[in-house]
Formats: sequence, C-alpha cells, structure tokens
Amino acid sequence: MALGSRLREQADAAAVAGHLVSARGGYLRAAEYFQQAFFFHRDDLNGPHLRATYRASVQAFRAALPLLSHPAWVRSGRWPGYLFTLTHPLMLLAVRAAAAAGSAPNADYGCLPKR
Repeated sequence: MALGSRLREQADAAAVAGHLVSARGGYLRAAEYFQQAFFFHRDDLNGPHLRATYRASVQAFRAALPLLSHPAWVRSGRWPGYLFTLTHPLMLLAVRAAAAAGSAPNADYGCLPKR
C-alpha cells in the first residue's frame, strides 16, 4: 500500500502544478497498485487492510475521472459502477462479486445504441 500512497501523492502534486496528463496517469497507476495490494487479501472481506486499500483504490481512480479525455460518471443504484461515454456503440458488462472472484459465471449484459 505504501507504493500506491506514494504514487497518489505524486499525482496530487502533478495536479496542483497543472500537469494534468501526468496527474491522470499517476492516479490510474496508484489505483492499480492499490488493487494489486488487496487482491490477495480476500480471505477476510471485512478485514481492515482490505477495506482501507479498496477505499484508497476507488479514491485514486475517481480522482482520475475528471482528467480523462472523455466524460465519465460514477453510477450508483442497482448496478453501481462507472459510465464512460464513447463515440461508438457501448456494451455494458456488470459482473457480480461471485463471478469476479471466479466461483460462478454470473454476468448481465446490456447494449446502448449509437446516437
């Protein structure tokens, strides 16, 4: 988690200095390092290390969203996640936690037509 925190700090400094491309890359890199840190700690899903690292990953990823070259939104509700708008048809894949953990294939698909 230390490397992810250091990358997040570097991304914050880049954003303050106006280096938005570097900040975006730093936030996304930090989010990935945090994800790698909690990936192998799924034996206790309520463990403080997993919860703190997951929260840090989400915060780093969300810090990158306004810096992307296309709009992105955080969605909540029945299928929480992220919505990225593109210029071509988009397929949405909602994978439930059991499927993501590899125990059962359980996904819902939806397709949005091009406007």
